[in-house]
Amino acid sequence: MSISTKYLHTRAGEGPWHIERIKQDHANLFDANPNMVLLAEVRYYDGHDFGFTEDSPYWLRNPDGTIVREEWFDAEGKLGYFNDMVDFTNPDVIEIIVAQAVAVANCGLYDGIILDNWSESVDLHGLVPLEVVRQARVQILQGVRQAVPEDFLIAVNPVWHKIPGSAPYVNGALMETWGSEWQGTEEYGGTYYTRQDYLNYEEALLWNAANYKEPNFTFLAAKLPTYADPQSSRNLQNMRVFTTLSLTHSDGYVNVHQSPSGSLYYDFWNADLGRPVGEKGKLYENRDGVFIREFTNGWAVYNRSGKAQTIRLPQSKGVASGVEGTQHVLADLDGEIYLKGIMVTADVNGDGLVNVLDLVIISNAIGTQTLDLNGDGVTNILDLVVVANALSIKK
Repeated sequence: MSISTKYLHTRAGEGPWHIERIKQDHANLFDANPNMVLLAEVRYYDGHDFGFTEDSPYWLRNPDGTIVREEWFDAEGKLGYFNDMVDFTNPDVIEIIVAQAVAVANCGLYDGIILDNWSESVDLHGLVPLEVVRQARVQILQGVRQAVPEDFLIAVNPVWHKIPGSAPYVNGALMETWGSEWQGTEEYGGTYYTRQDYLNYEEALLWNAANYKEPNFTFLAAKLPTYADPQSSRNLQNMRVFTTLSLTHSDGYVNVHQSPSGSLYYDFWNADLGRPVGEKGKLYENRDGVFIREFTNGWAVYNRSGKAQTIRLPQSKGVASGVEGTQHVLADLDGEIYLKGIMVTADVNGDGLVNVLDLVIISNAIGTQTLDLNGDGVTNILDLVVVANALSIKK
């Protein structure tokens, strides 16, 4: 599954051609990946898509009556863009937000919605108490959940924070992260993610999986500084950390983004790991900060232990390192995918040989999911082929 988030604009004057354009955009996405899940963003906190007039009672206002405005400035101090803020705690505004979400569900073009800037620990600019804001967020989610089909997805962007009040109604999270450049810490010269950042993300990934409504997912999104080289050794390492962190603690939904180019793609992600068979958040040999998860076709390993680690596995090959063998060295704050050699996959009974005994075991398991060697979700003739191709190979 891949996740795509898009703005859904339904302004006056946009007729049927607008819907047809969206359908064509979606068709193009599905041609690239038929498992794509499409989420439309519903803007609830600012005035982008509401069309309120300046004298509307629905704006969030300062004590002097002016509309609250959030502003962002570029490196030269020039105003980049701004948002006029909406008081989404207003019951009428909550009804409008719910109606927008229901319209997305009814249009049939999207699998769900996403709500950005979702926090249960921040008030509204000191003008609305935190508890009132929390209650409004829950009311929005309750209203949407009650009015849409059960399989309609609701996702939010809480960064890495826990949202216990919202969790029963939410399927997924866009965990949009910023490294220490944005968080103000000094490690790595203030430009990359810190060890504490990764600890926060680990905890959040596991918490989301345990507390969100099923089916649930977390989309872990990393950001590179605008000036950075995406293919530098440091940024390739950063990408591997995020990828293996997601694979060992969640379901492997990960993105690396850089402005203004947008989402990046790395060959590392082409590795065919198959389906997960190991548990999430498992330590490798009980070593603090070293995590491993087994898949049908290999292992994902993530290291933030504070030092390089020697990883011992059955015959395997590192996707990034290219090293093949039973012993691998993984640097601190790095991750790797190790793909199993065919003899490891096909030696079903673990006797060190691939022979007729393995064929018999696979034959008896056909129709189940217990010995899915190729990761397609079922034990079938294709798994027999994997064993047949490896007959008599010694480990």
